[in-house]
Amino acid sequence: MSFNPDRINIHELTIEEPEREAELPFDVERDITKEDWIQINNQTEEYRTKKEWWNFADMVANSKILNPEKNLNVDNATWNGMLSDLKNSETRRDWREFARHAMDMKTIDPSKEIPISGVALKAMQDELASYRDGSILLDNLAFVDLATNMKMLYPKEDFGLDQDMLEGMKNELERMKEDDFDRAEYFAFLASHIKIIYPDAELDIDESDWDRLRDELKQYRNQEEWQSFVSIAKIMKILAAKKVKITENGLELTMPKKKNSLVSETPPIPEIKKF
Repeated sequence: MSFNPDRINIHELTIEEPEREAELPFDVERDITKEDWIQINNQTEEYRTKKEWWNFADMVANSKILNPEKNLNVDNATWNGMLSDLKNSETRRDWREFARHAMDMKTIDPSKEIPISGVALKAMQDELASYRDGSILLDNLAFVDLATNMKMLYPKEDFGLDQDMLEGMKNELERMKEDDFDRAEYFAFLASHIKIIYPDAELDIDESDWDRLRDELKQYRNQEEWQSFVSIAKIMKILAAKKVKITENGLELTMPKKKNSLVSETPPIPEIKKF
C-alpha cells in the first residue's frame, strides 16, 4: 500500500516543545524587590548623611553593578568626601582598603580620574607580591581581594596573575566545598573574584551552592543588613553572568537570556488537513 500524504491520522500528530532557556540562578529583576531597593537607598542615604564615605562608596558601586541604569546621585560634595577617605587610606598605608575604595570610585564614575600616586601603586604591587611570594595565597582572601581591585583599576596589567595563581585559587575553592564551608559569602566572594580575574576559567558552582547563596541573601534581607545584602547580590550576579569583562569603564557583565515567556514557548498549532 503506497503512502498517501492526504490520509494522515490526526491522532498521531504531536507538538514538539521547543528547547527552553534554563531558569537563571539569579536575576536582579526577579530576586531583588522594589521594597529591597527602597531599603538599599535608605541605607545609602544614611551613610551619605553620616559622611561614612567608605560604606557609601561600597553601597553605591555594588548597586551600580546590579543596576547600571540606576541614578547614583553623586554630586561634587559627595565625590570630594570619597576622595578624602581615599587619602586617609593612603596616609594609613592600608593598601587593601585603598585599592578597594579606589575601585569603588572608578565603578561609580569611570570618567573621573582617581588620584593614585606612583608611590601608592608601587606599594600595592609590593603588597600583592608579598602575598604571592610568601605562600599565603588565600589564607584570608587578602590576595584575591587586592588582586581583583588592582586589575579593575589597571585592566591592561597582569600583576603576575598566571596559571599557577588560578590553580591555587581553584584548589582553595574546592577545599571550601569539601569542608562544607558554612559561610556562603566567602565561597562566593572567592568564586566571583576568580571569574573577574580569569573570565575563561571553568568554575564548579552547582545547585547546592546556589541554594546556600539564596539562603544567605534571604537571611540578610530578614536581618535588614542591606550593605551585606547588596554585596552578596552583586556577587551572585557576577557568578550568574554569561561573560565577565574588565574594561577601562569598569566591570561589564553579559547576562544569559532569560527563560522564554509562556507565550513564546507555545508554538503555533499545526495546520490540520480536512478529510
